[in-house]
Amino acid sequence: MVFDPSTNGNASRHGDIQDDQPGGKYGYRLGHRLGEYQIPDIVLNSPNQKIKVITIGAGISGILMSYLIQKHGENIQHVVYEKNGDIGGTWLENRYPGCACDVPSHAYAFAFALYPDWPKYLSPSEDIFRYLDRVVECFGLRKQMVFNSTVISCDWNEDESQWHVRIKNSETGEVREDVANIVIGANGILNSWKFPEEVEGLHSFKGRLIHTARWPTDFGEEQWKGRRVAVIGSGATSMQVVPTMQPHVEKMDIFVRTPVWFAEFADHSGDNFDYTTYERESMKSDTKALVHKAKFIEDKLNTAAGLRAFMVHSAEARMIREHFTDRMRKVIHRDDIFEQLLPNFAVGCRRLTPGNPYMRAVQKENVQLHRSAVTKVTPSTIIASNGEEVEVDTIICATGFDVSFRPPFSVVGRNGISLQEKWERVPEGYLSVGVPDIPNYFTVVGPSFPIANGSVMGPLQAVGRYILKAIQKMQRENIASMVPKQSVTDQFNEHAQAWMVGTAWADSGCRSWYKDSNTGRVNAIWPGSSLHFCELIAEPRYEDFEIKYSNKHNMWEYLGLGFTRNMMAENGDLSPYMALDAIDMAFVGYEPDKNAEDARVMRMADMVHDGPKKKGNVEDETEERMPFSNGLI
Repeated sequence: MVFDPSTNGNASRHGDIQDDQPGGKYGYRLGHRLGEYQIPDIVLNSPNQKIKVITIGAGISGILMSYLIQKHGENIQHVVYEKNGDIGGTWLENRYPGCACDVPSHAYAFAFALYPDWPKYLSPSEDIFRYLDRVVECFGLRKQMVFNSTVISCDWNEDESQWHVRIKNSETGEVREDVANIVIGANGILNSWKFPEEVEGLHSFKGRLIHTARWPTDFGEEQWKGRRVAVIGSGATSMQVVPTMQPHVEKMDIFVRTPVWFAEFADHSGDNFDYTTYERESMKSDTKALVHKAKFIEDKLNTAAGLRAFMVHSAEARMIREHFTDRMRKVIHRDDIFEQLLPNFAVGCRRLTPGNPYMRAVQKENVQLHRSAVTKVTPSTIIASNGEEVEVDTIICATGFDVSFRPPFSVVGRNGISLQEKWERVPEGYLSVGVPDIPNYFTVVGPSFPIANGSVMGPLQAVGRYILKAIQKMQRENIASMVPKQSVTDQFNEHAQAWMVGTAWADSGCRSWYKDSNTGRVNAIWPGSSLHFCELIAEPRYEDFEIKYSNKHNMWEYLGLGFTRNMMAENGDLSPYMALDAIDMAFVGYEPDKNAEDARVMRMADMVHDGPKKKGNVEDETEERMPFSNGLI
């Protein structure tokens, strides 16, 4: 209810607000013209403003936002638009041979849904999808999701402070529009796959040309037999495809432009293994054991020494480089292959990956390793940059995704500013969660997210909580829009790039999706550890935002009539400042020196009521003392 005195012309003129209530009689005007400013009948710190939120993508990030909003949000309408027919994102789309997560399974789970049933230390895509599906089913999150719905554009209306979002049904082709106060970009960066179009004649190839992100369902082990396969790429995907296909093909040629460092995670040797039935049942029956398992792995990923290992001049960097070199030497017995695969750049410049199966596979007799890029493809051959030409009948492109951070749909913010154009040259965001000129738009994994500096799921959940807090502030204070300040964002990015100097990620000796291949600018790394990121964004810095309130006349209308939620609740806490955890137990157990205490009290009484003693002043000594007050002064 909003009180408008201009609608009541009788003697009271106060509508539903009585004269004896705040806002009654005189309070409603407060110096404004009649009817210009009215105090709304709302309660402080309540979700008074209904908010419509659209999340783009039902992968891990979209599932997280669905859970957080459903669990902790109030008065929020939430819709998730997903281009695919089901949840899962990259774990639904990527089904290439050997597809798995290179993060330990127990570290790849939501903190609110730790999972005792992981069958392997490193989980294949099917098991990750099973986990995500179980989370969605357990909490009933699908009701927030609309599938086969591809977002094609988001346009900001400054007058309305709303997003107009156009969505295309991938089955019918129908395009419709939805409107929201807030848009969350949870579409990720590993879903917009691409062929290596820089390779001349790629699409002239007459054999099977396959990108790992769109693996055909009719191309399994039986179809691989007798094949002469070329694999382009040396990243995490190639590490998984090669050892899975190698035993079944006639010949495999692997083209490696840039090698990688093969790593160990959380005391893991580099080979995958199964959890025993006993281990899984133990964690299922003992939640403490499950938490301990997850924390053990997370603790190993988040050490200070781990971060220092990425500082190229540190002792830790030298030690880890020696260790990884020795490790490769123990697994790779052929000198020629060892020399081809040993990186000449800092550990961490490219994504680290556990690679024992890959290192063993490339030494097999049916494998030929080419330490060069692919420059040309003919109808039946593949040609490397060193001039080598190999006849093949299948080309596997393990060449990754478009990691420019530009969303695959149009985003136009205030003053007609396009996010695609803004990020055409350099993707610069605010703390990875926001973008100047793009109001009420949050990115879950934006530029400078800590994608390689430790745990991933911790920061991901920190971003989710950050976004929810921003939504709740908008609700409580009736905020129409908020957008990061350009000056603050510029200073953050200046700091981030200065921090990168001297780190592995800035090493000019390697090509990596973490940085721009033309400028060398590191776009995808947080300037610090994962824990550093989580601690910084634990509470939003609203002073870094331009905030526009819904009420143009008075931003303080959200104070309402002076009531709090506890006052209005049936069993509200009416003395929240009194609590057991507020008590300092040192005082509870304190035993004073009673004589000294009594003396101090008597001195205080003399000083307050008699003033300083004057020797020889009999009158002062006999003056009647006023009694102590036992009430309020």
